Amino acid sequence: INKWDLIEKDNQTVKQFTELYPRYLASERAQKKSTKTINLYDLSLRTFRDWLAENAAESDEIVPLTVQEWTDYICEKVSPNSANLYYGSVDRFFKWAKKLKLVSENPMPEDGRPKGAFRKKEIPTKDEIKKLLDPKNMAPMIVSKNPIRNYTIVAFLILTGLRSDEMRSLTLSDLNFAQGYVRVRNGKGGKERNAPFPNKAQEIVRKYLAAGIRPDWCTDEDLLFGTHAKGAEDEADESNETDRENLWHKFDVATLGRLVHRYGKRVLGKDIHPHM
Repeated sequence: INKWDLIEKDNQTVKQFTELYPRYLASERAQKKSTKTINLYDLSLRTFRDWLAENAAESDEIVPLTVQEWTDYICEKVSPNSANLYYGSVDRFFKWAKKLKLVSENPMPEDGRPKGAFRKKEIPTKDEIKKLLDPKNMAPMIVSKNPIRNYTIVAFLILTGLRSDEMRSLTLSDLNFAQGYVRVRNGKGGKERNAPFPNKAQEIVRKYLAAGIRPDWCTDEDLLFGTHAKGAEDEADESNETDRENLWHKFDVATLGRLVHRYGKRVLGKDIHPHM
């Protein structure tokens, strides 16, 4: 530990910031922040570090004017929403440093945060939700067993309100049919909670399980939803020859997003995504 770490400073120097920010990221990981959140913090802090390396000496202190000049720079390089997120991430770092008494002042100006652009939230209409939940809309798509799984995934997201990451990690043991809830073991912020598991969702999941898509060797502790494909999703794969040497894989974020997007295009003729 450097000597300066133990003494409360007015302002950090560029060199001190560069040395300390990886330690800050480690502390956020210890708080069970999601990979996506950690990646955002890392990108924001690296952007700030790289700008400092080009525009300031290592011994220079980071003061509000330094931050303002960096803010002006990122506002020209990225969208208003990205600039807002970058600024917030760096501000969060300095609040952490102040809390640990590594600095006595936060150099981020209170009114200096870039304004994000307003985005109207897209929410499916009731009629669109009815179409997405109608199993009759699977018929034109059935070239394999995958559409049954895809329909179940979309319906499950709608009826339980789970996030994409939460659903991708579910095992069969997380479903409580008797009491009507889904146990989410690693929700946002690493918190555990119970989500609703209504009768309609239970009925759809039972039909999915009866279709034989999930490998026979799966136990209650294996993934509820998965894919046999090791790379890109292959809709035409009709086999169920998966075994312990060719595991039932967890969907990655991009693959699940494409699955939901494709389903929405076929049923509604429009783009949808898991968070919607």
